[in-house]
Amino acid sequence: MNTNFKQYIKKQLDENESELQNSLKQDRESLNFSSSDYLALSKCPEIESRANQLMEQYGLGLSSMFYGSGSHEIHNMLAQKISDLFGKEDTLVYAADGSLFEPLFAQEDAIITDELTHINLTGNIRFCNAARYTYKHSNMRDLESQLMLSQAQRFRIIATDGLFAVDGDIARLEEICALAEKYNALVLVDESHSAGVIGHRGRGAAEHCNAMDKVDLFTGTFDKALGGTTGGYISGDKEIIEFLRKQAQPYLLLNTLPLAQCCTTIAAIEYITAQSSAREKLWENTTYFREQLRNAGFKLKQSGPTICTMMTYDTLLTRALISLLEHEGIYARSFCYPIVPKGQARIRFQLSAQYSGKQLDRALLQIIEHGRAAGII
Repeated sequence: MNTNFKQYIKKQLDENESELQNSLKQDRESLNFSSSDYLALSKCPEIESRANQLMEQYGLGLSSMFYGSGSHEIHNMLAQKISDLFGKEDTLVYAADGSLFEPLFAQEDAIITDELTHINLTGNIRFCNAARYTYKHSNMRDLESQLMLSQAQRFRIIATDGLFAVDGDIARLEEICALAEKYNALVLVDESHSAGVIGHRGRGAAEHCNAMDKVDLFTGTFDKALGGTTGGYISGDKEIIEFLRKQAQPYLLLNTLPLAQCCTTIAAIEYITAQSSAREKLWENTTYFREQLRNAGFKLKQSGPTICTMMTYDTLLTRALISLLEHEGIYARSFCYPIVPKGQARIRFQLSAQYSGKQLDRALLQIIEHGRAAGII
């Protein structure tokens, strides 16, 4: 390795370490607005107690793939919890990507996605030989055009996020399902960012849009509101799920979800479905945060009850503002070209039920002060 390059890297590391130590000396509270722990369950005593109780009974893991001896009662218990949450007959839970599309759809089929569909789905689609159609974000006229273009295909499935990760807006599922019925298509909704936090009972975007019984398949991950662990799920009719159990190679050949993570996720789902206080606190925090930024003059994207996206437009200005906020112990995430189109840079704040009004006011004060100094407002 080039000696000068090594020295440069060492200098950068030393400077970062020095800055970190100075920050720690100030004993300043950090506020994280780039976490998907929307309901603040990662440190919930009730969930920790229930998870520990389950782990004492079932243990930590099996160190085996499903095809070997990896199936366990606790996996079935978690699958049932997910099935009940979404009102479906059966659920497959997995530690690694379950390859949803490749076993089900072939070259003569069509997968139709929103242009902002998350990589959780689009990455999975790449392993499938089905024809791919994309419609403009939440544009129902364009979706209908893609459905018309794909009528020659054997089967069609519309795959969309329930809540889109960048701006936090909710898919127009009622209209999507109506078009699916009109053109004889299936509907799949990824509830990764919406399960637990949207809907009257926390059942996600489909519940929010009164479309629970019109969605054919639900998918998502456990690493956000559902306990913050790893792994994910596919929920639907029992015949489809049983077929995936026998045909999805990553599910068959990789180790199953560790029992400890199953226990934590079960505890989180039980907590979410038993009470709504954390969900209501999240909505309250997001509404307040968004109103204050809008009143200060910031341009905000239309979004749901978890994410507040603030338009900054210029890439360099956005990165500078993010650095200033980090220096104040306020962590958010910027999205600049090529993730978003040129001239459309933005900062995303992910809200949480854990923050008090005083903590939100501290963050808002810094955002408004630096935003004003940067000429954004």
